[in-house]
Order: sequence, then C-alpha cells, then structure tokens
Amino acid sequence: MDVAIQSETAESPKRLLGGVPWKAPTPEHLPSKRGVYLITNRVNQKRYVGSTIHKFGSRWGLHRHQLRNGIHENKHLQFAWTKYGEENFVFSVLAVCARPWCRTMENFYINKFDSANQEIGYNIHKIPDSSLGHKKTPEEIEKIRARMTGIKCSDETRAKMSASAKARRRSPESIAKGRASNTGKKRSPEIVAQFRLIQSNRSPEWRANISSAQKAAWASGRQTSHQDWRKNYVMSEDTKAKIGKASMGRLITEVTHMKLRQRMLTRWVKIKANGGTSL
Repeated sequence: MDVAIQSETAESPKRLLGGVPWKAPTPEHLPSKRGVYLITNRVNQKRYVGSTIHKFGSRWGLHRHQLRNGIHENKHLQFAWTKYGEENFVFSVLAVCARPWCRTMENFYINKFDSANQEIGYNIHKIPDSSLGHKKTPEEIEKIRARMTGIKCSDETRAKMSASAKARRRSPESIAKGRASNTGKKRSPEIVAQFRLIQSNRSPEWRANISSAQKAAWASGRQTSHQDWRKNYVMSEDTKAKIGKASMGRLITEVTHMKLRQRMLTRWVKIKANGGTSL
C-alpha cells in the first residue's frame, strides 16, 4: 500500500474559499496532522476525497481496517477495493488545515475533482454529511421502508407534529410561486395510475378514520363541508370562460347522462325531504 504526499498545484483554495487558512502538506504531516486527504484507484484513476479532525495516519488505518473486513460504509469504494485489490489504492494528503475548516476544504476538493460523480469518483454525497444530491437505490428505499414499517408515533409526538404543522404558514409569495409552477402541468398516465392504485388499496379502517376525522372537523367548525363551501363560492368570469371552452364540443356518453340524471334525482329527493328548501 502506497502513501503519498500530493502538493497543490492548481489555483489556491485560499483565494477560492475566502481566506481559509491552509498550507501544502509535507511528509512530516502524515502521521500527526489533520486536514483533507485523497484515496486514488491507480487502475481507473477514480478518487475518494475525505477529511479528518484526527491524525491522517489514524484515519487511513480506519479506512483500511473497514475495507479489508468488508464493512466500509461507502459501498462504492468497498466494491472497488474488493475488485482491484488493496495494492492498487494510494493515500494522498491534499491539504493541512485547522479543525473548523476541514469540512469546508473537503467540500472544495469534492467539487474540484467532481468525485461525487460516480463515473469518476467514489464520494457518495456532494456535500459532506449531507444527502443532498444523492439518489437512493431501490435497495436502500426498501431497507428504509422495512425499518419504518410498524413504527407508530406516540401521542406526545403526534401532538408536537400537529402543533408544528399548524404554526407553519406559507407566505402569499410562496403560494403564488407554487401556483405558477403548477399551472398547466398535467399528470402522466403512469402517475394517475399510481394514484388510483394507492386509493384502491386503502383499508376500511383507514377510510373510517379519515371519515370520522372529517366529520369531527365539520362539527367543531374548524372546516366547512363541501356544500357549505359551494354556497359561498362565486365563480369568476375567467373561470367560467375556461370551463365553457374546455366543455365545447365534448360529447356526453349515455352512461354519463344516466349518472347526471341519478344525481339530480337524488338531489331532488333531499330537497323534498328538507321541506322544499335548497341544500
């Protein structure tokens, strides 16, 4: 196993990172100093960038121990180590820096070498200690689902989540942006089919819970029924024009006619039952 010192020859990170104190490594830094390091596959030149707040030698020793025993958390690097062999990986020190700057410098070198690109590097995340930009594999998703299945939140946790959601209000600007981004979008047939499948698989208990919660909201006045909402709703002329344009030339099937007649008949029966008053 080779251990090398790699001096910085490109544009200085000190200028790029707004004055981060760093210096090029020298051989005496390897056993005792902290900073940013590089693990390179000499067969395909793929790189892994890491940082340590402990000694470089200790961090490299931990990497080798995990890789040799097949327990390294980076499965991409572990697979390459097993495939190409320990002798084809070299450890290099990129920069020595103070402890508070280690993650900043690591992020700089990940971007510089593009080592989060799986085609040329072994880093899983673009930002250290963050899953931003990382797309989970189907296996990872299934493991998370299996781990979370059956877990129920306590009443205290539910209360905290409810209070947090109620206190979280979207600003008018945020609502406007969301409306603008979704205007004109249509769901693909695959997405529509997925929604239908999800709805068809709802259990009777789930439907009963939703129904009881909805009725309780209506009874407490926290939420109005659809009929009450329709009574106070005034459709704009623009909306009327859009509906008229969309309906123009549309042929109504016999089945739809039957449904409409049944709906009007049901509404008429309810009106008669209420003594002739409108619903």
